[in-house]
Amino acid sequence: MAKQDVSRRGKNFSKPEDRQICVSWVYTTQDPVKGTDQNVTSFWAAVFKHATAGTPSLSSRTPEALRQRFGAISRSVMKFSGCNKSVQRLNKSGTSSTDKFDMALELYKADHKEDFKYLDCYEVLKQCPKFNMSQPSPKTPKPSDEDNNPGTLDLICPIHL
Repeated sequence: MAKQDVSRRGKNFSKPEDRQICVSWVYTTQDPVKGTDQNVTSFWAAVFKHATAGTPSLSSRTPEALRQRFGAISRSVMKFSGCNKSVQRLNKSGTSSTDKFDMALELYKADHKEDFKYLDCYEVLKQCPKFNMSQPSPKTPKPSDEDNNPGTLDLICPIHL
């Protein structure tokens, strides 16, 4: 008799759950009480706490599951932001912002062979410097070795939810 595999995937995340994960990520990055120098474990524990308060169905997940899901969302949103920036740089005369957005969606589909499926998440994340590719990033001095602690996250997003 063969032994059953006890490691199973959970059910898929819903669009409202994806959006809540993004809202909670933004909220946690802006929390002035916690600060920006949180270790990864405590950061995702805080995201989990905020996310489950807003969307109780996420309580069946783990902080690590939310971290992994946000990683997938983040990669896709970054790619779409790049497509959007490319379209904005074209600055075609007579093209409305809606037309440009539609062109960015088409470019994403052509480049990645699938539709962009995180529009709600993009709306939450687009003003965060990490995802906002419409403006050049301000130049920051290179951190010294003592400031370079791989066990911490330094995240700031200047939007209010």
